[in-house]
Amino acid sequence: MKILSFINTKGGVGKTHLSAFLAGLYADMGLRVLMIDADADQASLTQFYEIKHQASEGLVETLTQGTVSAKCVSQTVFDNLDIVCANDANGELRTWLASRMDRAVRMREALRSPFVAENYDVIIIDTKGNGGPMEDAAAFAANTIVSPIVPDIISSREFLSGTIALIEKLEEGRAIGLEPPPVKAVIYRMERTRNAAEVAALLREAVADREDAGITVCQTVVPQAAAFTQAASDRIPLQRLSVNRKRPNKEIEVLHRLAWEIMPEYTHVYAQGCSSFEMSTEEGGQNE
Repeated sequence: MKILSFINTKGGVGKTHLSAFLAGLYADMGLRVLMIDADADQASLTQFYEIKHQASEGLVETLTQGTVSAKCVSQTVFDNLDIVCANDANGELRTWLASRMDRAVRMREALRSPFVAENYDVIIIDTKGNGGPMEDAAAFAANTIVSPIVPDIISSREFLSGTIALIEKLEEGRAIGLEPPPVKAVIYRMERTRNAAEVAALLREAVADREDAGITVCQTVVPQAAAFTQAASDRIPLQRLSVNRKRPNKEIEVLHRLAWEIMPEYTHVYAQGCSSFEMSTEEGGQNE
C-alpha cells in the first residue's frame, strides 16, 4: 500500500486539486483509492467529488479512535474512490491532536487498520496550507510527501523557506525512530512565460542541493490549463473530460506521466490504465 501526503505551508498552490486529480486517475486505472481530507478548516477535498454514500463518521473519529473503520469511509460516485471526510466544524481536532503524546504517529497508526489494508491500494492525504500537528501526522504517515509549487516568486520563496523548514524539522523524528519520507516537489500551474520558466529553473537549482535530504523536483511539469479548472468545476476526474480524438488532451497525458513519476512501482497498472483510456476515447464522448 502506498500513502501520499500533499503538504505545502502556503495555501492556494493547488494541493487539493492535484491530490484529487491524481486520486481520480489512480482509481480509473483500477487501484483502490482512499482519500483523507486532513484540512479540517476548509474541507475542500470533501467537497471536490460528489458523495454517493455519506458515512456517519469521518476524520475526527479516525484520529480520536485511532483507527479507520467502515463507518468513517464515505463513497464517491466514482468506482474505487472513497474518502474519509473532514467533519471538524468546530475546529477542535487540531487542539486535541496537539495535546497527544502520540500526535506524530496518530494518523499512521490509524491507517494501519485491517480495514484499510484489506480494501485499499493507495491512500492520498490532503492537508491545510500551514505547519502544525496535523501536517506532522500526515507527513509521518506517508511513504512519499508531494508538494506542489506554483512557479512564482512568492510561492517559491514560501516553499524554499516554510515548506523545506517543515520538512527538515521532520528529521527530529529520527530521535524516536520515525523515518522522514522522501519529498517530491511538483511544479504546478506553470504558465508559458519567461518569468515562470526562470523561477522554475531557479527552483530546480535550489532543490538540487537538498537531494541528499530526500527532496527532489519531479521532471513532469503540470501546466496552467483550462482543463483543470473545468474538471474541478464539473467535479470529475481530469481524464473524464470530453476528449477530441484528433487533438488529445495534453493535460491528461501530463497527469499520466506525473502519476508514474510519483509511484513508479505501479508501472504495470499505468500501462493497463493508459490502454483502457485510449480505447474509451476512441469510442468518443466522455470517459465515464
